[in-house]
Amino acid sequence: MVGYVDDSNAVHIQNAFNVEYTMMRRSMVPNLLSATAENLKQQKKFGFFEIGKVFEKLEENEFSERKSLAGVLVGQDMTTLRTILDGFLCATLPGKVFQVEQGTNGIASLHPNKSGRYLVDGELIMSFGSLHPGVAESFGLASAEVLLFEVDYQKLFHYFTNTDHSFSEIAKYPGITRELNFVFPETIPVGTIIEKIAKVSPILSNFSVVDTFRDAVKVGEGRNP
Repeated sequence: MVGYVDDSNAVHIQNAFNVEYTMMRRSMVPNLLSATAENLKQQKKFGFFEIGKVFEKLEENEFSERKSLAGVLVGQDMTTLRTILDGFLCATLPGKVFQVEQGTNGIASLHPNKSGRYLVDGELIMSFGSLHPGVAESFGLASAEVLLFEVDYQKLFHYFTNTDHSFSEIAKYPGITRELNFVFPETIPVGTIIEKIAKVSPILSNFSVVDTFRDAVKVGEGRNP
């Protein structure tokens, strides 16, 4: 249902209690999409993620077991997803430069023309995009706008442990929300803006894009406030 056509690298379960669970999971995506379909019965706009283990057969009697991080965003647009992912990487890997490319990189669960990937030091660390129409139909999600992301947790953890981080005490007072407005070229990544704001003061946190506005007459062509 999520594009697998070859089970040769799957870890099969002997004496499985259910015909639907005869193999160890190779991806977090199927469970996330099943949960998404259930949640859509109650609400139309939400998001969640999961960290868990995935398994793959290597050689005879040899298997890999690694952690994976994946999530969905439903009823929201790609700009919102990109803002979340940019902020996540800026907070997790401060000082690291990440590159964004278009394309699925062979991931069958993503739409080939509405997807992308993040690279750090030339290595793929995260894929994101709209759910592939065929996969959406398999899970009963054809009428919903489902955005998906999947992180290579092992690589993320490697970079995290090799990056300097600073920690501070939990604030004694409640936070205050402030709205800031800027005009800048559309070619500038949102993560770059967030990073510059965060460097102003250590007490600033939790950044997100509330809205965007484009008007060639009022703000200029190719500019985005």
